[in-house]
Amino acid sequence: MELKDVRSAIRKYPHVEKVNERELSITFESINQRYHFTGVYNIFKFFYDQNEKWKINTFDDTYNIFGDSKSFFENAVSNFGYFISSKLVDDKSSDEMFDYHFQVLESNYLNPGYSVFPFDAPEVEFLQDIAKTNIDLVLPAYQYIIGEGLNSNNKLNFQAYVLAYEFQNKENSALFNHRENEKRHLSTIRAGLTSLTDTYENEINQFQNKIVQDYEGYKLAQDNYISKSRKILAEWLLVKKNDFNSLLDNSKIEIDNLQNQYSELLKLQEPVKYWKERAIELNKKANKMMWVLGGITFIAVVLTYGLLWFTPEGMLESIFKGDTAAAIRWSIVFALFISFIAFMFRAVMKFMFSNYHLARDAEEREKLTYLYISLLTKGEFSEEEKKIVFQALFSRSDTGLLKDDSSPTMPGVSSVIEKFK
Repeated sequence: MELKDVRSAIRKYPHVEKVNERELSITFESINQRYHFTGVYNIFKFFYDQNEKWKINTFDDTYNIFGDSKSFFENAVSNFGYFISSKLVDDKSSDEMFDYHFQVLESNYLNPGYSVFPFDAPEVEFLQDIAKTNIDLVLPAYQYIIGEGLNSNNKLNFQAYVLAYEFQNKENSALFNHRENEKRHLSTIRAGLTSLTDTYENEINQFQNKIVQDYEGYKLAQDNYISKSRKILAEWLLVKKNDFNSLLDNSKIEIDNLQNQYSELLKLQEPVKYWKERAIELNKKANKMMWVLGGITFIAVVLTYGLLWFTPEGMLESIFKGDTAAAIRWSIVFALFISFIAFMFRAVMKFMFSNYHLARDAEEREKLTYLYISLLTKGEFSEEEKKIVFQALFSRSDTGLLKDDSSPTMPGVSSVIEKFK
């Protein structure tokens, strides 16, 4: 079981305060060191970390002096994990049963023997350092530390006993350097830090449990609020059902009208563009014809004045002396001249006013198209009325150049005009 699984199990346990207040004191007789923990998570974390560290230990233990230590922590973690999964997760027993099962676990698996060492104990490092010098010194030094199987009959054992004795009494010995003298003090400091870490871990578990409880309360309140809102909405819908249906029907009609209007706009978009451009072009032509008409008028005035001013003297004498043939001839010349000028003036003027008329007609068709599209939003147009409007929009225009040049009649147009009022 991993540490995150243990934390999750504690957080879900109904008596999380009881779990976090559980205390355990562990005494390692091999190093005369006592560890104290508060909280199930911190206790499990100690055994879990020790087991992981012993797993990665690369020390070539010929005599298997650390075999008991490895087995102890491995069994402790295994049975501790079973206790958490069965008693905290599946069983969720009462406080009294929790204490009972934990005491059974403690007495059977959490009390180390005199041959068990924590991985970070100074004695472990001491024995590993001796092995680097002489592997045969490890076993007798180990036996001296745990107080078992002592035999000083040979020189090798005696040498190992002396080294172990000096190590255990290093405060009064000059054989070890300053670093070795500080290791036991560091172990004490480490124990204090472990206690502080336990406190923090317990606070974290309590804080996580409070967060879960607050979340559950918030979720319950949110569910109640949603349920109440749905009930109010259902009651409102029952009361406003007819109004709501009427609103939906009106909205559907408006949407259909807008779709129809948009469809008609797409159909008439190109004709509107054509009529707009056509009106601009016709106005330009009419303006040009106005300038041409002014030019013709000016030229006619100048020619008439010149003709009268520079009339040959023989012509006047023949007219006033009674020369009838000459008078008739010159009269015909003047009449033809005046008629030609009048014809040109009338033709240009008629063409000019025709362009103005057609430009105005194109502008009116453009405005009528937009008015027709806006009227479609009311949805009051019948097919017959649409035909009348389209007849007005696309009928032949009166150019004014030909006599009786008129557009087809449009029966029923008055009924359409009434809709625009």
